[in-house]
Amino acid sequence: MDTPNSDLKPDWLKELQLKSWEPEILLSGIVLYGMFQLPDALDSFLFFFQNEVFNVVNVMGLFVALLKVGINWLIIGLILHLVCRGLWIGMVGLSYSFPKGINHEKLNFRPKYLEKVRRVPGFEEIILRLERVCSFIYSISFLLFMSIVGVYIYAIVLVGIPFIVISLNIDSKDVNQALANVLNNYSSAVLVFGLVGVIDFVTMGYFRRFRAIAFIYWPVYRLFSYLTLARFYRPTYFAMVTNLNRWWLFFFLLVFSFISIIWVQSVQFSGPRASFSMIEIWSDKEGNQVFEGNYQDKKSKRPSVEVQIPSEIIRDDVLRVFIPLRVGRQDSLKKFMNYDSISNIADESFDQGQYYLQKTSEFYRLSIGDSTFKTKMYFQDVFSSKQKGFITYLNIGFLNEGLYELQVEGPKEMYDDLFAIVPFYKLN
Repeated sequence: MDTPNSDLKPDWLKELQLKSWEPEILLSGIVLYGMFQLPDALDSFLFFFQNEVFNVVNVMGLFVALLKVGINWLIIGLILHLVCRGLWIGMVGLSYSFPKGINHEKLNFRPKYLEKVRRVPGFEEIILRLERVCSFIYSISFLLFMSIVGVYIYAIVLVGIPFIVISLNIDSKDVNQALANVLNNYSSAVLVFGLVGVIDFVTMGYFRRFRAIAFIYWPVYRLFSYLTLARFYRPTYFAMVTNLNRWWLFFFLLVFSFISIIWVQSVQFSGPRASFSMIEIWSDKEGNQVFEGNYQDKKSKRPSVEVQIPSEIIRDDVLRVFIPLRVGRQDSLKKFMNYDSISNIADESFDQGQYYLQKTSEFYRLSIGDSTFKTKMYFQDVFSSKQKGFITYLNIGFLNEGLYELQVEGPKEMYDDLFAIVPFYKLN
């Protein structure tokens, strides 16, 4: 097969290649602006998902972390590209201002130093090198981004969607240990399966070089190609594989993959507990720790999705309790109040809102010590935390000064465990 000849290229393509820096700079600026906005939008989505859809956000948190890491790689690459383009433009202007380049005769250096200066490449050579470097950085930035997005698509299709569907259709009471083990084993299998694709990507097609392995790997390769959107970055990938030193490229891809994995972990589990620690006497089991998200005056970035009170020190005789609502808990409430039959009542005199509040008051059981409270619930939309839920007020004037625990639980026939335990100090 004949190799492509530059003389056969159409004139418009030659001109476009010569002026590729113009759309590169334009697109880099536009994409950078958008990329800087996306992490906050992703955090807002994750916050919504945690508050209203599903409390256990490990899976969705992983997907958001993958996207954020891909975005950060693209931001780094585009910033490097703009910096190199800035140097390139500077050299172009310098070559125009001083077309003869460096005037070595005027330096009057000793021979040893003058020889060093003579080794400095000419302006045109530097410009051509920078041109290749800029185009390479621009292309590889999108390669890294698309490879991360490919992992994201793979994970969301094979793990995320099944888990979300299960979480929205199965009440938490029905998730027994057997089902949890099946889900964990399925996730592990998908992870191991994905590592095969990562190894093939880093090793530049190791599994495709041997006849027996390649035959077995073919359906796996086709699946990865579709799920990871490989067609969008395959030309760049194979251009690098066939034109660059393979060992350097292998090392680069290996470092990229390692950093990305560590980066995803740090982004996903951000906060003080994500840092290295030698603390061993620690337990985060419910009732053992004080979660700052339970106290509204803490203004936590992770407000509780179970229950919130004004402060950990209560000086009043009335305790205001806010219980956020999310889709998973809403499903249990609907089952408890026979929502399907009630929602079809056409009688205009029937106040659905009051009925919902009455049943919600029966659904939640609030207690402090040996005292259980009969509460009346109200709807509340908390603007500061962007949470919807229920508000109620407890008369705690009978409590003496001291340390107490507010316990929140659901119907015994539906839930075995408490929803939350919130310690507070009553100050008289």
